[in-house]
Amino acid sequence: RSEAERAAKAGDWARALGAWRAFNATSAVSGATHLEEARAALAMGYAGQAEASLRRAILANPADTESWKLLLEIMRVEERGLDAQEVVWASYDRIPDGSRRDVLRELALAVLADVPDQSVRDALDRWIAADPSDVEARVALVLGSRTVAEAAQR
Repeated sequence: RSEAERAAKAGDWARALGAWRAFNATSAVSGATHLEEARAALAMGYAGQAEASLRRAILANPADTESWKLLLEIMRVEERGLDAQEVVWASYDRIPDGSRRDVLRELALAVLADVPDQSVRDALDRWIAADPSDVEARVALVLGSRTVAEAAQR
């Protein structure tokens, strides 16, 4: 764990990710350590792997809003509004009352926010380059490109 924390602090995300994965294969695993693995994966551009780690973090500690919010952020970039709605309602009864506003804010951003097209395409390009098997990122890029092309034709 200390190796993973040192690597993350130094910005050595590849080493941090490997160390978090190794640590999370032990009996000392927790929701917090899955969350840290997700952060390292996301820093490397592995959005699909980050999402899987976040789902494990949520299973281990459903009351931790940070995992829910980061999962919603990934869905927002990938323009997965319906998935985000499902996540919010799944989280609603599991998180403390005082934290529900934060999760609902993330849902509003996921559904309503207009993330600049180029920012979304750049993030998706990085995620796909880092993890070519990330189907969600590929679909979001294709659908986003199609939407931009349709808008340009009008």
